[in-house]
Amino acid sequence: MNNSWHFASSDPTGGITADSPERVSEPLTPTDSTVALANQRDRVSLRHLMKRRVFDPSAVATDSAVRVITAFFYLMGGLAALLGTSFDDPTAQVNEEAIRLIGFSAIVVSVMLLLRSSPLPKWSLHVFVLIGIALTSVAVLNAGSASTAVIVAACYTFIVVDVSIFFGPLGMVIYAVVCSIAVSVVLTSHGIGIGPIVALHVIAIALALVVAWLARISSSAQIDQLTKLLNRHGFETRLETALSDAELSDAPVAVVLLDVDRFRSINSRFGRNGGDDLLKAVARRWSELLGDNGWLARLGGDDFAVLLNGYAICRAAELADELRAALPDGVTASAGVSTWRSDDTASMIMGRAEAALYDAKTGGRDKTAIHGAASRIVVELESAITNGELFLEYQPVVSLADGSVVSYEALLRWNHPTKGVIPPLDFIPQQQPNEVTNALSKWVVNQACQVISAAREDHRRIRVAVNASMAELANPDYIEIVSDAVALHGISPWQLTIEVTEAFLDEDDIEVATTLGALRGLGVSVAIDDFGSGYSSLRWLDRFPVDILKIDKAFVERITDRNQQTPVLEGIIRIARTLNLSVIVEGIETETQASVLRRVGADLVQGFLFSPPVSAPHGRLAANSVSQGAGPVIR
Repeated sequence: MNNSWHFASSDPTGGITADSPERVSEPLTPTDSTVALANQRDRVSLRHLMKRRVFDPSAVATDSAVRVITAFFYLMGGLAALLGTSFDDPTAQVNEEAIRLIGFSAIVVSVMLLLRSSPLPKWSLHVFVLIGIALTSVAVLNAGSASTAVIVAACYTFIVVDVSIFFGPLGMVIYAVVCSIAVSVVLTSHGIGIGPIVALHVIAIALALVVAWLARISSSAQIDQLTKLLNRHGFETRLETALSDAELSDAPVAVVLLDVDRFRSINSRFGRNGGDDLLKAVARRWSELLGDNGWLARLGGDDFAVLLNGYAICRAAELADELRAALPDGVTASAGVSTWRSDDTASMIMGRAEAALYDAKTGGRDKTAIHGAASRIVVELESAITNGELFLEYQPVVSLADGSVVSYEALLRWNHPTKGVIPPLDFIPQQQPNEVTNALSKWVVNQACQVISAAREDHRRIRVAVNASMAELANPDYIEIVSDAVALHGISPWQLTIEVTEAFLDEDDIEVATTLGALRGLGVSVAIDDFGSGYSSLRWLDRFPVDILKIDKAFVERITDRNQQTPVLEGIIRIARTLNLSVIVEGIETETQASVLRRVGADLVQGFLFSPPVSAPHGRLAANSVSQGAGPVIR
């Protein structure tokens, strides 16, 4: 039996790529799979090794701890400088102005750290350490006498203690060496002998070792011993801190829970050691992908969690998808995502993430679920409206008599950041939360009215039709949305048409009928789109207030050079004329179809023979006449 646990790799920017030198090239057997997984640590890049071993903060380096303790050391150093120059000492040869400036600068840095409400970038601790070394070195150089220089150099211990708390052993040693070089150089410049310098080093090293030991004890209580990630306690500590910061800054916080699917089967197949090796390899790969973007933890078993500061829910879900995609071949995971809400506790946001994870697993596994009643596509749609990812394309309705453009149909499109341009049927469910419905309705109707208004400025009067879903028409706010848009843009109501797709109509839907009647009362036209596609099309003409029938393209597709009989189509046109309804025939793609429709008395047509849906740059449409096959008429 063969098993292929092949990892997808990450590129330097954090995206997922299909191939990499790290990728396992041969199928793995149950025996050598555990060896290959264990050897993943040997193929970690130098960049990642340096990042993890040298520059990663220790487990106790929470944002609040870094800010408060670093600010405290800056404050104490600044006060020492200011107080030390406040008393007259005729024996001192100190550059008091320089020392005071340094002290004042240190206090300013301290205040900035304490007042900051948003989380600090992880790299910022390095900046503060280097600034501290620089300020202390300049202060020692301006100390004047040798004895004063030794006293001022004692402030280096603040820096050594700071790095001992917040950095791993190698990072602590590197910064300790930098401090050692700095203190040796500046004290030697004052003519100080080796004895006082060594004594100062001994004191600093002793403090550093004790503090580092205490920090490691604290850190070990928050580290998962198998994967070396945060454990549940460490994750919850950071989550509490993140939520406290979010209350002050109102910045988004997201939690992603991930669970390896069917992990018990993996353990049964490869043994406990094989399962452990998989967990360690997954932890390393996810750590690489996550980088500095958040905290990764193993909560226990095959359960992982990610804490993301500054991530909205859609962005967090996309990251969860990237993490799942990076799993070995044949291994899948489910993910649940939730975000912080005002007054949330840690247990509340975790509870919602657990509920989302449950939805993902019961929904078939190998997927990402977002907490809440709204589907993920609806959540993404909310973001699309805010981020300007939606746009309209316009397809003209043409008169067969003279080829002139009579009106336009506005077609909604979504330029999805990862899926490209997608049509509305792929992202607009017929039932949506009112908040999403209202926002989408306002955007579409106002965009259409803006185009109509722009044409009026060019001394043209055009008509534009927009499609409305059942959720929009059942929404009592829709009438007000339309009337407000018409008034805002100063257009005539007859210039706007609301199209409703026949397949979604329900004769028992009183709200929809009421809304359509109210729209006609405003002077807005109502059209039934795809007419004839339903089982009882004619009943809608009596049940709903209608001005225009748009005959479904299925009737036109039957027209060919060999088959030009259209009895049903002709019957619909005659009925529409009897009821004083306008008729638009959709889906015209050939000269033959246009010729047959002209012969049976169709007046208005729409289709790719005349123009595909195209964009309207700067919101302006040209009302040019077109000929068959002329292509786009929108400039």
